[in-house]
Amino acid sequence: MPARHRLAGILVALVLLLPGCGRQTEEAKAPLPAPAPGAAPEAPAPAPLGRKELLARYGNLPFQILDISEQQFRNAPALGITLSAPVDVTRDFQPQLRVLDDRQQVVDGAWIADERGLHLYFRNIDPRRTYQVKVADGLTDALGRTLAADTGREETVRTRDLTALAVFAGTGMVLPAELDRGLPVEAVNVAEVDVDFHRIPPERIPAFLGRYRNGDYDTWDLERFRDEKDIPASWDEEWRRELIGPFLNLVYSGRFQLGGERNARVRSFLPVAGIPALRQPGLYLAIMKGAGHYPSRYQTTTFFITGLGLQARLYRQEIDVVVSSLRTGQAVAGVRVQLLDAGGQALAAAASGADGLASFSRPAAEPVLVLAQSGEDIALVDLRQPALDL
Repeated sequence: MPARHRLAGILVALVLLLPGCGRQTEEAKAPLPAPAPGAAPEAPAPAPLGRKELLARYGNLPFQILDISEQQFRNAPALGITLSAPVDVTRDFQPQLRVLDDRQQVVDGAWIADERGLHLYFRNIDPRRTYQVKVADGLTDALGRTLAADTGREETVRTRDLTALAVFAGTGMVLPAELDRGLPVEAVNVAEVDVDFHRIPPERIPAFLGRYRNGDYDTWDLERFRDEKDIPASWDEEWRRELIGPFLNLVYSGRFQLGGERNARVRSFLPVAGIPALRQPGLYLAIMKGAGHYPSRYQTTTFFITGLGLQARLYRQEIDVVVSSLRTGQAVAGVRVQLLDAGGQALAAAASGADGLASFSRPAAEPVLVLAQSGEDIALVDLRQPALDL
């Protein structure tokens, strides 16, 4: 048996949109099919209970209201009523339920029962508003019982603030060059986003990754990624020394529609595979903001367009890297593989053999990145990311 080792990087079957090249879990055994924008998989509805089961489960419980509050329904906020027994969904229960706004006007909309009938939801609400929910006595449960005369109730609910946002759902993602998979974005109440895509020059990738941190950046931080020749002459020498070089090469700017229901958190996929300017393999930095908005900070993420998959095994005395094709799953020979330190300096280099394997003796300095290059194709494993421990 081999010595206990760590498995870092990406297996061929794991590379589709993993959040970070070095992260793996036991659950990530195969790529999942792309859901439709904003769609979430739903479990099949359970079969309705028969009267005998209803009696056994709810017959000894009085039919009453347990709670009226703001709740979540299908990834969106809603007014919710929780019942002690299932409502009779064969009857029209809308007349027994009313929602009034802070001006005592009736709010248009319909109540929806969940699959068990224990929860009723009203989705036509706005953030930071006050609503009054009124339940009349005639509401009937699945056993034919109505609310007792003294159990009808009303409740005032103040909805929570819901800030509009649009964020990238991951960083360091690997997008195979020949597969039509988008860049995931999660958004609430943002219909469109403007995104700038910058390609990082291959020779600058190690240094860039050594300084880039995923998340949002303010304008001043983003200016430091520009080419020094674009920096105003008025900037002092201290600022110039902090520049991290000509990292950004703007290759495409575009506006993307996200869609989704109002007040719902939805996931959309930016269709980068269909943009000719983004087909060239390499590392890209995406900078995003809501269309028509000018925030103080911008959302950013990195992603690779590549045809290479990497698997790195770290032993006490050596490091093995296996290079495979994402197109065929076969080993790739002749790929230049480097071990890099935190500053992007090469600690060791080797070419992959016919079996796709490049082996290294452990260098004195601890490597933090594995970089593989074959022509324009580039792939990377960040060894600082959590790895699968075998």
